[in-house]
Amino acid sequence: MAHAATVYFLDVGQGSSQVIQLDNGSLVIIDCGRSAAPLLEFLDSISFNRITALILSHLHSDHASGAIALLDAHSDRIDHVYIPLDRSPKDLLANHVIRTLDELGQAGSPINIEVLVYHGTVDGRLHPPLPEKSRCKLRILYPNIMQALHAQDQPDPNQGSCILMLECGEHRILFPADAGKMAFERMRLRLGAPNLLSFDVIAAPHHGGKLTNSPKDYPGYNNAFSWLFAEVLQTKFVIFSVGSSNDYGHPLPEHIDAVRANRGQVLCTQLTNQCHLNPNQVSDRSLIPVLYPSACSTKGIGCAGTIVALMDETTVEIARFDAHQQSVDALSRSQTISPLCRRVPLSEPSNHPTF
Repeated sequence: MAHAATVYFLDVGQGSSQVIQLDNGSLVIIDCGRSAAPLLEFLDSISFNRITALILSHLHSDHASGAIALLDAHSDRIDHVYIPLDRSPKDLLANHVIRTLDELGQAGSPINIEVLVYHGTVDGRLHPPLPEKSRCKLRILYPNIMQALHAQDQPDPNQGSCILMLECGEHRILFPADAGKMAFERMRLRLGAPNLLSFDVIAAPHHGGKLTNSPKDYPGYNNAFSWLFAEVLQTKFVIFSVGSSNDYGHPLPEHIDAVRANRGQVLCTQLTNQCHLNPNQVSDRSLIPVLYPSACSTKGIGCAGTIVALMDETTVEIARFDAHQQSVDALSRSQTISPLCRRVPLSEPSNHPTF
C-alpha cells in the first residue's frame, strides 16, 4: 500500500515551506518561503493533480512572500487558500500577498479564499474539506476566531501564527510555524490535555528561535524551550528550517538542548556556523547528497537539505535519517567544535507522563 502522505520539509534557506503529498495525488502546501524558487523547482520535479489547499500560517515574508510566485504559476490548480488574521484589517489589506489574492478574485479566479481559524463544527478540519473518507486529516489547532482577534492587538504577528496537525491513524505531525508560548498554552487548553501531547515529528517553532520575550512566562524553567518540551510536547523528531547565513542565531542552542533533553532527534535543513567552523568548506554544498530540490544547491550549505517524512497508519519514518546522523557524527569528529545536536552537557530528561 502506498504511503498515506509524504511530507516534504523543504530546504528554503531561512524560511519555511512544507508540502504534503497525499496518496490521491493532491497536495497541501503550508507556507512558501521568502522566495518561491525552491518550492516551484520542487513542484516541477513531482507529479500531482491539484493543490487542495495553500495555507499561509502568518504573513511574515519568510513564510508568505513566495506565495505570489506560486499563485502566478499555479493559480489554475489551487482549490483553497487559507489566510491568517495575524494583523489589523488595514495591515492585512496592505499586504502584497493579500492584494494579489484580491486581484485574482476580482479577475474571476475560482480559488476559494478562507480565513485560517479553528471551526468547532468540523473540529478544525482543513483536509479533506468535506467529511469524506481520507487516510489523513489535517486540522488547525490554533487560533480560533477570538484568539485570532486578540492576537491582532499583540505587537508581534507571530502570536497569530497558526498551529496545524496532520493525523494518520495514531500518528501525528505538528506544524506550529512561528507560534509562541501563548499559542501552545491555548492549544493545550483547547485539547484538554493534562499531560504531554505526543507527535512523531514537529517542525521546530520559529526556526528554533524565541517563543517569548519575558522570563516570567516560564517559572521553574531555564527558558521557554525547556518548558515546551517538558510540559506540552513530546516527539521523536524535530526539524529545524534554517539558513546557513541567518543573522538570528537560529537554531538557538537552548532550543536544541531542550529537544534532546526530552529524547527528541534533531534534523536541520541547513548547516550554520554554530555547528561548523566554516560551513562553506563542506564539499558538494551539503553533508549528504541533495536528492530533492533544495536552496542549498545555490544558497547556503545543506545539513539534511529537504527532509522527507513517510507517513501511514502504522508509522512515520524520516527518509535517509541514518545517513544524515552518520554524516553529523563524522563532522563532529573532524573539527574542534561539536554540532549543536551532539554537544554536552544536557539537562536531565523530563519524567512527565505522556498523553
